[in-house]
Amino acid sequence: MVQSAAQEQAEPRVTTINALLHTSRAALLADAAQAAGLPNALYTDPAALALERTRIFHANWLAVGHAADLPNPGDQVPVTAAGLPIVLVRGRDGALRAFHNVCGHRGLKLVDMPCRGKPTLLCPYHGWAYDLTGALRATPDFGGYGQRTAPGFNPAAHALRPVPLAEAFGGLLFVNLSGTAPPFVDWAAPLLERWRAYDFATLRHAASETCTVAANWKLVAENFCDTLHLDWVHPQVVGYSKPEDHFDIFAAPAYGTGSYNVLSPDPRAHAFTPFPNLPPELVNRGEFIFLYPGVLIFLLPNQVFSIILDPLSPDCTGERLDFAFTETPDIEAAATARAWWIEGWRHLNQQDFGVLRRLQEGRASPAFNGGCFSAAMDAVPLAVQRRVAEDLLA
Repeated sequence: MVQSAAQEQAEPRVTTINALLHTSRAALLADAAQAAGLPNALYTDPAALALERTRIFHANWLAVGHAADLPNPGDQVPVTAAGLPIVLVRGRDGALRAFHNVCGHRGLKLVDMPCRGKPTLLCPYHGWAYDLTGALRATPDFGGYGQRTAPGFNPAAHALRPVPLAEAFGGLLFVNLSGTAPPFVDWAAPLLERWRAYDFATLRHAASETCTVAANWKLVAENFCDTLHLDWVHPQVVGYSKPEDHFDIFAAPAYGTGSYNVLSPDPRAHAFTPFPNLPPELVNRGEFIFLYPGVLIFLLPNQVFSIILDPLSPDCTGERLDFAFTETPDIEAAATARAWWIEGWRHLNQQDFGVLRRLQEGRASPAFNGGCFSAAMDAVPLAVQRRVAEDLLA
């Protein structure tokens, strides 16, 4: 097989990344007080990101959107999932489905912009048409002008390739690009069990927005799991949710922290009715979960705020923010509280941008070689780094 120049250049870098991982593995697996983190190249080298996309993002369940994006039959939304074009559709039967967003004829990306109420996915290149189950329904002139089929051609063999899809946590949509992960309910079982008291069906999606962060996706995740920076970066939080109120959460593939005191005393923080039938110990508790490898979930007694991560490049991560709240009978108070919460979450997220950029810039320095970890405070970020190395070496 003839290799492209890009492949020939990438292979030595992949070999180098593998060698670095093997060399650093012992230090990463050492006791926390003696452990060192992942090498800088895992945060800066395009070859490392290429490996992560195939061995991590494609192999696991990956959040890609929200059910609120497709409220009606015929709705179609294109997304990019770890570099691959995917299209989400809602069928005539109301079911959500995902497909690889490429025409089976010449490989054109089928859906380029969100569209509403369309009965087919139509290729604008040669007019091939697929129904909302992915079946190929029309191939104009494929057998010659005026001939819609050709001898020996089997339309069923050229249907859209489906991608396993799951919905959870109030509408978050997950796909498994490789098709090899366990069913979502098995894969996410530790978190689903942990959050069984929450009736996510009571959530109502309020808004979504996107932004980019000048940092590697792992730095975004590690920072999310870090409680040491709260005093320094998020001082508005520590007045009512102190660092000592936090606890670590290990429920692989979920990693994160929680707080026993999560709601501000501001009346707007309590405007939404808590999830129904929550036990008393959960009515002011929050949990902040990095559901590996691609979504940060903030669970509060009356809402879910989520951030979907998209690894755009070694030093840039796309973020999609979704805000969903429980219901309240006071419509005016809900509108005020909704705007207050969304602005607060947006501000909290943006407070990390400068720190994340500087963490990324620090990874360019040979003076940094994995750093060190606090055995008391860094157990979760260390666990995330170990999971990355485990998957890359598998």
